[in-house]
Amino acid sequence: MSRFLRQLKDRSLLNHAATLLTAGSFIYFAYSAAFSRLGFIISANGPSMLPTLRDGGDWYIGDTFSARRRQYKLGDFVAVISPYDKTRLLCKRITGMPGDVVVRDPEYLGAATVTIPEGHIWVTGDNVNASVDSRFLGPIPETLVFGIIRARIFPFSRFRLFGDHINDATAIHLQTVGHTPSTSGKLILDPAQTGAMPAQNDRWTFRWFGDSDK
Repeated sequence: MSRFLRQLKDRSLLNHAATLLTAGSFIYFAYSAAFSRLGFIISANGPSMLPTLRDGGDWYIGDTFSARRRQYKLGDFVAVISPYDKTRLLCKRITGMPGDVVVRDPEYLGAATVTIPEGHIWVTGDNVNASVDSRFLGPIPETLVFGIIRARIFPFSRFRLFGDHINDATAIHLQTVGHTPSTSGKLILDPAQTGAMPAQNDRWTFRWFGDSDK
């Protein structure tokens, strides 16, 4: 009798474990699917966004839902898919919106201006001397905007929400960058204060629940 009870108990434990495993797997995959539609977690290696975003070690959370709805604005940090390597993400700051006119490289007198076409944005790195951005790549199609960087989430001591970047004292001091009004009345920011130097592309990795895409 005791052997029979032990068998029933063992079978009950196995059934309970199987139920928990099934439920856990369902929750995991459902949450993963929802998260992949709403956001992402990303880390960076590269100097182009210094000092605002550190090179390595920090983790950031991004918003893909708002990006798909094109709810970003001038000054936002965005992760964009590289126009020349669809497997890579680049993190830059939006410094021009559709219809704006920007100076490609304001260091040089008589530098050419670029009118950003509809469906495109202009992005630059905060560390303009070490950034490959729209000055080299040209306007970025909005279809390549992967997400909006919303916050630094790790290390916890450096947690920070990214809000009004135009008035952000830790950013690239956009108030000192030359600007002119466009025909649309928008604020136009020159993409750099100093000359651009050829530099390495940042290598961004994004992690989905522990899996890395490098």
